[in-house]
Amino acid sequence: MLEHLPKSIFKEPSDDACDHYHLYPQDIEMLASLGFNTYRFSLEWTRIEPEEGSFSRAQLEHYRRMLAACRQHNLTPMLTYSHLSLPRWFAMQGGWEQKAAADRFARFASGPRATSVT
Repeated sequence: MLEHLPKSIFKEPSDDACDHYHLYPQDIEMLASLGFNTYRFSLEWTRIEPEEGSFSRAQLEHYRRMLAACRQHNLTPMLTYSHLSLPRWFAMQGGWEQKAAADRFARFASGPRATSVT
């Protein structure tokens, strides 16, 4: 993430923040108990495709568990495919300004092929 690069524009890294990554079961249960019927969350491209063309099986499973928790609590998931962060490899190649940006994002959004999952 850009916040960890030398001379970053960010004053300090976000680190674990509220640690929703690990606490999502309780967070999703709380949303349902408050009467919500939908939960919007992001699929973190930086986690899912940490290296170009290499998709993380562990991270895909993490998001499958989040989706299952939503179903368990009768919440409709509303997925966001791009929410601020970009994979470092993508940013270093020019980010959204590179010619292949749309194709690379489409590959991420359409899902990995079985042969590229590690």
